[in-house]
Amino acid sequence: RVITGKIAIGTKELLRIVCQSNETETLTDYINM
Repeated sequence: RVITGKIAIGTKELLRIVCQSNETETLTDYINM
């Protein structure tokens, strides 16, 4: 569970860097997939 949490945080950071203008929408779409 700790590893999963770290991956989730890393994913959020990565998406934030890649899609700064759309980070919320992109993150929501990624979670929904």
